[in-house]
Amino acid sequence: MSPGVLLLCLCSAAQDRPALSDAIDLHVPRISGYNAREEAGLVEDGEFLRRVMLDLAGAPPSLDDVRAFMANADPGKRAARVDALLASPRFADLWSRRLADVLLGNRHDAPGGASFTTWLRGRLEDHATWTAIIRELIEAEGTLAQVPSLAWKVAWAREKDEGAAFATALSRQLFGINLFCARCHDHAFDKWRVDDFHELAAFTRSRSVRKTPGGAVVEEGPFDPEAHVYDPWARQGWGKTQKIGPRLFGADAPAPGQKLSLALADGVLKLDYVDRAFINRVWSWLMGRGLVHPVEEWDLRNKSLSPALHRALELDYRMHARSLRSLIKAICLSNAYQRRSDGPGEVRKINFGHGVIRPLSAEQLSASVEVATRGAALADTEESYRISRLLWGRPGAETEITPLAPDARVVEWLREGREPRELLRKSPVLRRIGRGLEPLQERIEILFLAFLSRRPDADEAARFAAFLAGAAPDWEGAAWALLNSTEFMTRH
Repeated sequence: MSPGVLLLCLCSAAQDRPALSDAIDLHVPRISGYNAREEAGLVEDGEFLRRVMLDLAGAPPSLDDVRAFMANADPGKRAARVDALLASPRFADLWSRRLADVLLGNRHDAPGGASFTTWLRGRLEDHATWTAIIRELIEAEGTLAQVPSLAWKVAWAREKDEGAAFATALSRQLFGINLFCARCHDHAFDKWRVDDFHELAAFTRSRSVRKTPGGAVVEEGPFDPEAHVYDPWARQGWGKTQKIGPRLFGADAPAPGQKLSLALADGVLKLDYVDRAFINRVWSWLMGRGLVHPVEEWDLRNKSLSPALHRALELDYRMHARSLRSLIKAICLSNAYQRRSDGPGEVRKINFGHGVIRPLSAEQLSASVEVATRGAALADTEESYRISRLLWGRPGAETEITPLAPDARVVEWLREGREPRELLRKSPVLRRIGRGLEPLQERIEILFLAFLSRRPDADEAARFAAFLAGAAPDWEGAAWALLNSTEFMTRH
């Protein structure tokens, strides 16, 4: 271990902060274009709590939670709250749904999607590593009704060319590589050849997916060198012929009689791509942009913003037995994660000198309205699905490359929708503020804490005081104004 890394470890131990957090803050300022004079300061306690709760639990803090957190003088309270969130059921619930959408495309449309998501949640609750989950996905066989992890294979079996669909999905989801270009020609921006794509697709040649009255049945057979090779060009009619069998990126072919699913799982988990792609995906979910972006387009032209940071993340991830929670905690406690979204300089390029502003998902938006008005989010997500369909036409998968941005429908729902109006009208939080005996300025502060998790600045306090002056202050109108602010509709 180098003296610099050792010093980071000693400092982190003294501050009860993961060593990786310090490594992140060492490498981020070295990203091209980063200007230390323009970097934003760190967020206040309430804004940190809102950010980390939206990221890890899918809902913002309640008024009581914000006030208690801000009043807590313990210097380790941010780390303690991250630990508590990572141990909560809401974390496993939210992140299992995120991963299910990555693996299935849209879990609502996929056969067995609900059971698959429940299975993933259980694996996260059991602290299973991503590599363990991958092995289960690749090796799974049996009946979909009894083996929920099979939904991943069944999803791609619906495609006309199952092998090509499987190879494309696996390389993107697990490796962060878009191999689709290599289906017909060698990759234009990377080393991947046509053979690499079709040799990966050939791992499905011994797989049987059958529909039965009891649901889909998946069987994985042994490798037969004669039967399990194919000519990918035959259906193209290009006059080219070539026999291709299963092989993973130039490695040895599976042994005759070996199950192709087992050979594929062993080969996949030997590749560094799996760790680096997963780390990049987690980074993007927390930081608003991957070190490689888009997260599934890693090639020789589209490289990491900081290869040194990526190596530090991978090293620490492996040192902690590939613990997802350890990785998330280190990122969340870094200064890079905790920076404000506003600052002294203009944001011309995302280099993590400022917090990245991004729209709330349908789930986060509906939960934010519920928490601000009711004081707590609903325990289930059915209402979020309904609102998602209302706003975007379907129960929405959150895509990482093209996030579902708020548009006129979101604004219209917040301003004219029945649900927000009813929640404001019946809000116990507003009733509590309106009937409070505190001075007007204190109640305005409580309103801001309830809706935005922060106190108002002097100008905001003055404007709201002028609006609420009089014998019958319109607290519902004041809350409606905050509900329709860009600040409320975004994660920042």
